[in-house]
Amino acid sequence: MKFISTLIDKLVSDYNVDPKKIYLTGMSNGGMMAYRLACEIPEKIAAIAPVSCSMMVEKPCNPSRPMPVLHIHSVRDTKIPYYGGVGIGGYYFPPVDSVLNVWSIVNACPGGEQVIIDNADYKFTKWSKCGNDVTIQSYVTQDGGHAWPGGQKTSQRSDDPSTVISASDVILDFFQMYQLP
Repeated sequence: MKFISTLIDKLVSDYNVDPKKIYLTGMSNGGMMAYRLACEIPEKIAAIAPVSCSMMVEKPCNPSRPMPVLHIHSVRDTKIPYYGGVGIGGYYFPPVDSVLNVWSIVNACPGGEQVIIDNADYKFTKWSKCGNDVTIQSYVTQDGGHAWPGGQKTSQRSDDPSTVISASDVILDFFQMYQLP
């Protein structure tokens, strides 16, 4: 955590990076890191977009401000199961719904979740009216597996990516809605 925090400071000071527009995304372990950083250094991060992961933190998540969250996952992911359970490496992963419920409490989202789209391809859910006008969004695809939706299959042994959404496009659109005050 300290390394990433220091890296952000270095990028801002040495490369004229806008400190109000620092965003985190990552898949699998990278997504778990995004969740943890959002919990521990929210003052440096405008929004996060974890993909194909769950939240695995050592202590309760209690960020100093509401955090915009976009979570993308496939119900067919067996390495980090969307519904929770034992996955890759024999580790237990909490269900994604419980992770998003934690964030809805942390972000003070009084209205609860609203399903916007639910069809044969994917389910898009949104939590609105959260503190500081942030939202939580979730795309759950019915195809693909433990892979970057809209991306390329990385090897013969890797899962097929979802073809119904492009994670890169959805994430970019989400990040453009937010910046730090």
